[in-house]
Amino acid sequence: MKRPAELYGLPLEEFTRERDTLARELKRGGKTEAAEEVRALRKPPVFVWAINQAARRRPEVTRALVKAGAELRKAQRGAVSGRSPGGLQEATRAHRRLLDELTGAAHEALEERGGVGPAVVTKVAQTLRAASVDKEASKALVAGTLAGDVEQVGFGPLLSAVPSRPRRTRPAAKPKPQPKPRPDPNVKRRAKVQEQLDKARAKVRELEERLAQLTID
Repeated sequence: MKRPAELYGLPLEEFTRERDTLARELKRGGKTEAAEEVRALRKPPVFVWAINQAARRRPEVTRALVKAGAELRKAQRGAVSGRSPGGLQEATRAHRRLLDELTGAAHEALEERGGVGPAVVTKVAQTLRAASVDKEASKALVAGTLAGDVEQVGFGPLLSAVPSRPRRTRPAAKPKPQPKPRPDPNVKRRAKVQEQLDKARAKVRELEERLAQLTID
């Protein structure tokens, strides 16, 4: 009896038939809940199928890509917070090299199946990139069991590392005559934080443009 994970390694046209066969076998064996879970599995899109084939054929590259994805996320956070901006370039190059290699393996699987259009290859690269930097999706990527598209990960979640714009506090009402206001000791600190925030936001925009260009390339 096949395991559910093995379904994702089959030729795409065999997925539905073998899934239903496995579900029937599980049901006959009294494993009703497992049978229902298997029957609920959906046939992956062709570009996801190709990614699963590449991950199974090149497991060492897949694991390296996921590791590089984690390093890329770490470098992105460092760049946003102003630490080691040069590390982002190195992490991006390492990740891109492995991404290209695994995309090539997926392309080979598609060609063996009978040809592929450029839009499908682009979708493969985008999904591989997204899966490799997502903690949950990367597990399915390494196992070769991706079932669908993966949402692109950008700099949005990282903005939480950037300090928010400080709020101006309203002075409390005081009885007349009001005493002479004391100098605010935090003026210089707020100005410094605001300057750091503006630089971080500019860096985010620059990095987003660079990542978008890398995806297009």
